[in-house]
Amino acid sequence: MRRHLLVVAILSVAISGLTRAQDDTVLGKSRNEWLQILDSDPKTRMRKASVIALGIYGPHRKEVLPALIRSLANDKDEDVRLQIVAALGQLSPKAELRDALPVLADAVKDDKSAAVRAASAALLGNLGENARPALMVLIAALKDAEPAVRAAAAETIGKIGEEAAKIGPSALLPLLKDPEVSVRYAATFAFGRLGPDAALMIPDLIQVLETEKNDDVRREAARSLVLMGGSASRFVLPAVLKGLSSDPSIEVRRQLAQNLTKMGDLKGVSKELFDALKAEKDRTIRLYLVRAIPVGLGSAFKDSIKEYAELIAGEPEADVRLAIILEIGAVGPPAKEALDALAIAQNDVVLQVREAAKNAMLDVKGITRKEPPKK
Repeated sequence: MRRHLLVVAILSVAISGLTRAQDDTVLGKSRNEWLQILDSDPKTRMRKASVIALGIYGPHRKEVLPALIRSLANDKDEDVRLQIVAALGQLSPKAELRDALPVLADAVKDDKSAAVRAASAALLGNLGENARPALMVLIAALKDAEPAVRAAAAETIGKIGEEAAKIGPSALLPLLKDPEVSVRYAATFAFGRLGPDAALMIPDLIQVLETEKNDDVRREAARSLVLMGGSASRFVLPAVLKGLSSDPSIEVRRQLAQNLTKMGDLKGVSKELFDALKAEKDRTIRLYLVRAIPVGLGSAFKDSIKEYAELIAGEPEADVRLAIILEIGAVGPPAKEALDALAIAQNDVVLQVREAAKNAMLDVKGITRKEPPKK
């Protein structure tokens, strides 16, 4: 995959660095000359140059696209084929790229080069759900000997989305234990995009969250769990809370805290949430929790106002204090237990916090705020 990205970068530089001459030539040759070179020149470097030149003309052109597709299927040189896949990456996913789907699927299935197979599988992902006709080829590629191909195929299956959910999940499952981190990450990514039809795999993703050694894979597992649908929340919530209190990675805990705003009713775990908020040392996670708790508790949040108000004095970060105050103010008159804490907060060292505390006191007292005069 790194090689594919390098080719894309080289192609982009070439295209941005060259301009088409007034006589409609590139590097002194016409489009027809470059097409002829691509079809028949014995020199690899010339055929590669022709792909770059044709990319400058535009791979979507009716004379160019069929030639690129034909050469992807027939050219004997790996570098030329890889360059062609990079050029095809310029095509519009909603239009011309669909014409290349059959040859890209054939490349995923049959190309002798792992780099070309991987690049082709990744490019199919640009089609999203429109890559559905290549699904069986992609599923077969999940068993490819090369990790880059397995990873690209898994990620593209995820991008196909719910269209792949009926037959894709079971094939992806072994990849959660693949020896390569990139493959495990791609499989975890894919599960989160398959929708509720993949919900049977939630226990497997929870296991990834709890046992995977790689931080990035665990973070993606956390994201995928919530993307698989709110109906799964009752199964996921205990794992999220466990990870929130024990995962060693700040990034994983941040993702878990962010998930909480999308997990529905949290009234049954309010104690655990407050414990996590008080124990957490990362400012961003505390900020997420401060915002998630009122959402998850709903109308019952008013019963926790006193506990929320007590957090203000001990909070070292101004933006977190501000968020706490804003959440209290949003409750209005039922938050009267917070008035003393809000009065103290009006002496905060940060002006924005002082102003928020002043406004929150008015809201809690039920006093209509005066609009500032218009300039």
